[in-house]
Amino acid sequence: MKKIYLKYVDNWYNGKMNEGDFYNDFIIRLLINRLSHKYEILFSDKPDYLIYGPFGYRNNYEHLNYECIRISLTSEYIQTDWSIADYGIDFDFIDFQDRHLRFPFYFLYHADDIKKAMVKHINPDFQRDKFCAYMVTDPSRIEFTPRDLFFKKLSLYKKVDSGGRHLNNIGGPIGNRYGNFSDSKNRWLKNYKFNICFENGSSPGYITEKLFQAYAGGCIPIYWGDISLRSGENELANKGGIKEVEGGGISNEIVEQGMRYKTREINQYIPRISESLIDYKINLKSFINAHDFSSWDELIDYIKYIDNDYNAYSSMLKEPVFLNDFNPVDFYEKKLVAFFDNIFSQDYKSAFRRKCGIHVFRKFEFMKTGIEVPILKKQLEAKNNTDYKIENLSQEIDNMRQTVVNYKINNFLSYKLGFAMYKLKNNIFYMLVMLFIIKKNHLFFQENRINKRLYRHLGKMAIFAYKNWYNNQGVRALKKIIKMLKSV
Repeated sequence: MKKIYLKYVDNWYNGKMNEGDFYNDFIIRLLINRLSHKYEILFSDKPDYLIYGPFGYRNNYEHLNYECIRISLTSEYIQTDWSIADYGIDFDFIDFQDRHLRFPFYFLYHADDIKKAMVKHINPDFQRDKFCAYMVTDPSRIEFTPRDLFFKKLSLYKKVDSGGRHLNNIGGPIGNRYGNFSDSKNRWLKNYKFNICFENGSSPGYITEKLFQAYAGGCIPIYWGDISLRSGENELANKGGIKEVEGGGISNEIVEQGMRYKTREINQYIPRISESLIDYKINLKSFINAHDFSSWDELIDYIKYIDNDYNAYSSMLKEPVFLNDFNPVDFYEKKLVAFFDNIFSQDYKSAFRRKCGIHVFRKFEFMKTGIEVPILKKQLEAKNNTDYKIENLSQEIDNMRQTVVNYKINNFLSYKLGFAMYKLKNNIFYMLVMLFIIKKNHLFFQENRINKRLYRHLGKMAIFAYKNWYNNQGVRALKKIIKMLKSV
């Protein structure tokens, strides 16, 4: 049986997935359960295959440290970078040989909600005491999603209950965001007629659990986000004053596809997507799609109509979610397993897909370090040879982009030093050493920007010393710190 040495980084575990987390992850469990007759899938710190998530920016892009076969798996509004990944699993409608799989992540991750949504029309509950629910944890930004704007506008008509941690107006958040969240949200939604389901960004194909959790709770979803849901429709249903933007385009006030909203207008663009790439169609009569309307006022007028017309309200609740009895859980489970099976079944060298070249190399190194390759080369020399005079890099560092320098200083360096001091808080000797290092170099740090890099190395060495004190590596690291301080 073929052994598959696999690792999963840059995910919602903040890049720190240990072996136990690995085997408990639902994607890994699925692959092991479905492919155990062909492969032995094993956790490894030296993997042949690497799955990486969309949160590399939190962990200095750890996936770039692995030269094995890379598989990008995003659960967020982020596209695959094909110069980095051999294979990509995301929300996009593209046909890219065997390298790409369109996989709406939440169809499997929230499979219970999907199953409830699929039968919501069979015996709907028409008697709801409350008007509309809104649940958001991350406030995001108005440039990317107008959900806060809409929540406030709709609240002028009737009170909208906000049950998340953001804009909460019911006395506290519902459920545990990182516990058994779906069940608590489902019970809460059963009190409401409508649920605001706005994504954190808008793009063709990007759809999350929000729409389906509203269905599962028996609500009528008020949806904004995936503009592909209307693809393939020749005409929009006449919903009382709905009008397309002339030419099917986007308001001049809205940046194309970036969705940086500067006006009240709603994007009504219908993307052209090949029918062969569309796996399912959601019933347009089963929810209120904000993209059917040219303005928020028109959308709210239509919500008022549904709210006050029992026949219209009950008719929408009776509509099934999917057309043609589509079962997304079974469908995408089979596609995901087949996608990985194709990767694992190939000869290892033949399974690589990404391109090589000097420009790709320079891009990787800049992503990892924030420094262009010629500068990086000398910095590596400085790291490996303590006799190298750090100030020799001063002129070259001055040529760095200021934005990159500021990012590294304000985020990465301060985080590393703060983490080191937190770890050393219970040992007065280590803490004194850390304080001595910071005080010793304070004036030099202010005088020359190159010493901002010095802080980074000192912080990293201090952390290394703390973690490896008992195997003599810590003593060696402390000696290096002292030697570095003497060299400047």
